[in-house]
Amino acid sequence: MSLPDSDPLASAGNQRPPGEPAFDRDALLESVDGDLTLLRRAIHLFANSDGPRLISALAEGAKNRDPQAVESAGHSLTGLLGELRAGRSFELARSLETMGRSGRL
Repeated sequence: MSLPDSDPLASAGNQRPPGEPAFDRDALLESVDGDLTLLRRAIHLFANSDGPRLISALAEGAKNRDPQAVESAGHSLTGLLGELRAGRSFELARSLETMGRSGRL
């Protein structure tokens, strides 16, 4: 199933490694039963609220060498990115969560 150019996924992930999709489009569309309105809302919430807040919390935790803050923000970000089927970003967030849990910052 291809998405129209006006879809929020059309321009997402422009900074990913060459050849690696930012999202698993099919799995993401399946997770919302093909409801593009719901998908747009979810991406809007992530991009304008949850995502920036969690990335800021990760940065602050790393700056302060606070493993609990990194673990907590990484865990939340991992969950959100998993819901968005954002493979590489999900893996990076999970790595940060693990680093925080282990105290290795």
